Amino acid sequence: DAGTDLINHEDDGVRESAAKVIGEACNLLGPDTADSILKQLIVDDASSLSSCSPETKHGMACTTRRIFSRPVGGEVDRETYETVSSVMQTLMADDKVMCKESACVALGAVLGSSTDVASSIATFEKSMLKCMDTKEELVVQQSAAKGLCIAAKLQPGVFVTQDGLALTNGALKMALSGAQRVQFSYNDFLWLALDVEKGEEGLQEYLSIAHFDSQKKMQQVFSKVLFKMK
Repeated sequence: DAGTDLINHEDDGVRESAAKVIGEACNLLGPDTADSILKQLIVDDASSLSSCSPETKHGMACTTRRIFSRPVGGEVDRETYETVSSVMQTLMADDKVMCKESACVALGAVLGSSTDVASSIATFEKSMLKCMDTKEELVVQQSAAKGLCIAAKLQPGVFVTQDGLALTNGALKMALSGAQRVQFSYNDFLWLALDVEKGEEGLQEYLSIAHFDSQKKMQQVFSKVLFKMK
């Protein structure tokens, strides 16, 4: 109750802390509680998003990230899952940067909790790639990478399959362009996506499905950057 009371607080730090509390509580109490909270805080307002305040929308995204980053996220009712994922995609195009960046991270967690990841990638890909663009605000570019990192941890190996290839290629492009701090964020994702900690197997899987130009670029990033990361 404390978390839900504070999720629309005027201070963004308080909202983020409240979302962490909600996420942990839902994970302990199970999918029925998670469903109830998601309906209360997100689903019930899905049809009237345009009239919600930026603080409310930010609170929605923070809550989504924290619930779907936890194991309970994979047990959430699929109808609720679909509605929440649709709301996050809408927020990724919001005119407030705070809402966009938090929704980018949240959608990565939603993807990570998918029970049909190929279908979810196909649904989310366009929204995610739109935020992985040097024309976007730097924090949005970085948040898209942060969301992908969550997805890569929750769905190991998916980004070296044909389903995840477009997102991995998009991340590769970002790792080679733009601001340095953005490049670092996408290097983090590629390190997870290729499971560099275990060696070159992930790289080889990527190379087996990527086009020649992307192969060369990925080999360059792998040998010069990823292989040296801890």
